Amino acid sequence: MEEKKYKKFNIIEGLWGIIYTFILFYFTYLVLDDYFIENLSFFGYLLTNRLRIYLFVGFIIMLSIFFIIKSLIKDNLKSNVVLTIIVLIITFISYYKFKALELPFMPTDILLVGNAGEIASFGLTFPSISAIVILVLIITILVLQKIIRKKYYQKEKISLKTDWYRIPLFIIGIIALYNICIAPNRFEKLGLENNLGNNYYWMGGNGVFFMHLGDLYYPVPNNYNQETISKMEEETQIQDIANKDNPNVIYIMNESFADPNKIENVSYSVNPLQNIDKLKEEKNCIYGRTITPVLGGGTSLPEFEALTGLSSYYIEKQIFPYTSYITEDMNSIVRVYNNNEYTTIGIHPNTETFYNRKDVYKYLGFEETIFLEDMENPEMKAEKVSDNEFADQIIKAYEDIEGKKFIFGVTMQNHMPYKGNLYENYDIEVETSELQDNTKQELKNYVQGIYDSDQMYMKLVNYFKNTDEPTILVMFGDHLPSISGFGLYKNSNFSSLDYYITPYIIWANYDIEEKDISSYMSPSYLSINLLKMSNIQLPWYLQKFEELYINYPAINNNFVINKDGSVLKIEKIKNEDLVNDCRILQYDLLIKKKYIQIQ
Repeated sequence: MEEKKYKKFNIIEGLWGIIYTFILFYFTYLVLDDYFIENLSFFGYLLTNRLRIYLFVGFIIMLSIFFIIKSLIKDNLKSNVVLTIIVLIITFISYYKFKALELPFMPTDILLVGNAGEIASFGLTFPSISAIVILVLIITILVLQKIIRKKYYQKEKISLKTDWYRIPLFIIGIIALYNICIAPNRFEKLGLENNLGNNYYWMGGNGVFFMHLGDLYYPVPNNYNQETISKMEEETQIQDIANKDNPNVIYIMNESFADPNKIENVSYSVNPLQNIDKLKEEKNCIYGRTITPVLGGGTSLPEFEALTGLSSYYIEKQIFPYTSYITEDMNSIVRVYNNNEYTTIGIHPNTETFYNRKDVYKYLGFEETIFLEDMENPEMKAEKVSDNEFADQIIKAYEDIEGKKFIFGVTMQNHMPYKGNLYENYDIEVETSELQDNTKQELKNYVQGIYDSDQMYMKLVNYFKNTDEPTILVMFGDHLPSISGFGLYKNSNFSSLDYYITPYIIWANYDIEEKDISSYMSPSYLSINLLKMSNIQLPWYLQKFEELYINYPAINNNFVINKDGSVLKIEKIKNEDLVNDCRILQYDLLIKKKYIQIQ
């Protein structure tokens, strides 16, 4: 009789495990943001809204994980504890990341674990009341389960006869996880939208995290083989390059550099872009708009485009090549400059380990690098190396080297967070009655950074005006800033395109003869244009990418801009031959490094 009692209790515990998984899913779903009461409408969504499919998929994912854990750990309490630890870690990391960048925690973020402390410093805040309440409730449930089990449950020996159910549980869990989280075209098959921000709200941080496990795999393109690549190389025509001097190139990616004048219902005591707005009217200056692949963060992705000429369109959302793919020498525009007798220097006033830049810069071909560790007593602003110091580092590198130079740098001063009084003195004031005081202060900190970036660029312009060597000075922004989320842009009626627009400016200390450069372009196309302005022959594979960018000057994972300036859905181009040719080339250049020689 006692044996039957314990077996009956095992069945009850198994059912309890499923119920607990649902409770855990429900509670962790509520830890989305600071709106606890609004999030309690979960059951209303289930009954009345099309979003129920997202919630159902999110629950099935968590249940599948429970099945796998339960198949490996017989003890139900231990299974629940392990599931809870995994789920809560993902929940709270996703909560903090979304609060800072409006992007959920992704599997590829694990590759940045070495930079966790630095990343956390950009946006770590005290947990919301809802997060604390839910954490207490979950711990309470587990404690009660332990008390009940201690009173009624007697441990049994593991036996294949009594534990046969663990095998089908494991198989069911694995099959479900593969089809929902890993299989190619899983979003299309399930009828789900692959939108990180929306999916975070629709299925919770855990659902989004696990549904993107498949992003870690880079699929082999159709027709990828040596014959296909050799044929493309044979069809490439040798470009006619003018017999002109090669200018020095100063190439700057400016942290969170955008145009704050586009924000509505806000005015400033001075124009934060006063120098650049004057410069862009000069004949030796080109001004346009970069279409960046990221929003609010992910600096290394536009940097990857800028240094390789390759496109993030061929990379799953939220995967960073610096940490995922670039683990050995590869082709880049840096190597193109090296092969044309330039000395190449990479500068970033942050730690050399951030985004693995120390190694990545070496793999891309930089001959010299300068990181925060290499700077002696640099001038600091907003607790980061100032843009003024950044300009001095460029000038020093330029003066220390003879011959042609390619200097690439990423600024740091205007990196988030923007909270509090970051500056001892402000050169600019924000005037608005539309913003709360904390948001107004964040914007004030940000536009002070833009003001300093504008001054930094003008400092370099004035320096190179007085040098004899022809020099091109380029600057573009990596992404829009995350200021109190992105409410500023929503209130300013930003279109889906506006969220990815940052300025680019190209100035030279000599007359730029050709100005037929697209007013919209991805950082990858900006780099190809820069090589051409340097009177350098493009490698054959980059000529193929140039052909792609001529047709589509700006491409990212959300949309594409046609050569006539119209905006198209990204699905419109995915089956074109030229698009697929470049997919094959990028796979070899970035992943396999098999058929295209490193130049």
